[in-house]
Amino acid sequence: MMSLKINSGQIQSANSNQQTKKRIADSSKRAAFESMFQEKLEEKKSVKVSSHAQQRLSQRNIQLDQQDFEVINEAIQNADAKGSKELLLLYKNTAFITNVPNNTIITAVDTKETTDNVFTNIDSAVIINK
Repeated sequence: MMSLKINSGQIQSANSNQQTKKRIADSSKRAAFESMFQEKLEEKKSVKVSSHAQQRLSQRNIQLDQQDFEVINEAIQNADAKGSKELLLLYKNTAFITNVPNNTIITAVDTKETTDNVFTNIDSAVIINK
């Protein structure tokens, strides 16, 4: 049995208020999810530095500023678009090994310090000449 009510001179199903409230709640949940999803996407886009890489940067006195991180991040995003997983990134006399899916610098080596210039376990390389 369907119950009806009169609201502002119109006959409505008694369930329509509940349906409206449910649509509003669903819309709020969807907006919250979309917001959280966007945050995660932005988080993924910013380059991270592992604790190991942080130690290597410090030990080797390699200084990076915000502009450097932006250049590195752009290179990682470009490599990601090409399907890279483990990236050798050469930038400002420094070799960075980067995990592309996690957008994380794993280690850093000053290219002047490398003895044999052999890098293993990478599937791609990017050379930045800026």
